[in-house]
Amino acid sequence: MKYQLGVFGSGHDYPRLVDVAYLAGKTIAERGHVLITGGLDGVMKHACKGAKEHGGLAIGILPGKDFVDGNEYLDVKILTNMQEGRNYLTGLSSHGCLIIGGSEGTLIEAKVVYDGRGPVVAIEGTGGTADYLLKNGFPSIKPKTHQIYRAKRADEAVDLLLKLLEKA
Repeated sequence: MKYQLGVFGSGHDYPRLVDVAYLAGKTIAERGHVLITGGLDGVMKHACKGAKEHGGLAIGILPGKDFVDGNEYLDVKILTNMQEGRNYLTGLSSHGCLIIGGSEGTLIEAKVVYDGRGPVVAIEGTGGTADYLLKNGFPSIKPKTHQIYRAKRADEAVDLLLKLLEKA
């Protein structure tokens, strides 16, 4: 089965996250799956670049209503005109996801996946939402089929995510 894998994280080009995001996109492409991002800059852009340069398909679910929006590595642009509300759509469009850094939008995307979509793998040491989730998780009243999983590297995170999806 071909999975749609979300890579969610910071919209800024933090140097410590660029290579991590690129490797995530590259690995998703090399494994034959589809990359889902919010389609903008930072982690999203570098994951798309990694996927694109390695023969993958990069889909961006964009907050605005113009095709000029989004990064230059996107193959498909889905326009929502929903601003931050589009974070629900990125989560709903992903079988599972990787978290690299991030802030509030990333937290929403991860929560949508966690609440019934599939596994969430956070890459430790990338800061923001990723490290927060690894330390605190999500509060939950009812049992979940998955937890927040930990990975040290992006390629390891993709392989873990695929293993968990195959098992589910």
